[in-house]
Amino acid sequence: MRKTEIEETNMTDINKIENGPMLNLYPDSLGGDLEAVADLFERNGFADAFSSMYILPSIYHSDLDRGFSVIDYDLEETFHSEKALLRLGRQNIDLKLDFVLNHASVQSPQFQDLLENGSQSEYRDFFINWNTFWENCGEMTEDGYIQPEQKYLDPMFFRKPGLPLLMAVGFHTGIRFIRRFGILMIIIPDI
Repeated sequence: MRKTEIEETNMTDINKIENGPMLNLYPDSLGGDLEAVADLFERNGFADAFSSMYILPSIYHSDLDRGFSVIDYDLEETFHSEKALLRLGRQNIDLKLDFVLNHASVQSPQFQDLLENGSQSEYRDFFINWNTFWENCGEMTEDGYIQPEQKYLDPMFFRKPGLPLLMAVGFHTGIRFIRRFGILMIIIPDI
């Protein structure tokens, strides 16, 4: 396998990370893409304003939610490039990239494998079976998922409360997934 220039380049000695301001950004919101951000950081005086940069997960292939629905971890080249990452690394800026493992897209290979293979999927444990998780903590709805008792929901924070955004069934596996409370619920039948 070919090593990329990023893998071959030691951009930062991890023991030398300094405290200081960190820029959190979606590159498409600051100049349009990561190349424009690199141009900005190469201007006199600007690079010294930040010690680190958190590039939000729009850097990966995703299908919605500005990167927080990761399909895979290849660079999304619409807004990002390996060259731009190298340019930023040469500015003595620590780069932070979010792995966002808890935000897998329904288009991800892992979720597609779950739909295809059901309980036999090697990725079954990547996802929480909603009904198994909430067993004995609520009532079964007509839609086939457990509605947790309010006492369990009250202490929790939901970014999008009460919005059933998605409901679908994996045709031959019987897997159901429902988006509710801003959470993708997965219901895997015992096969």
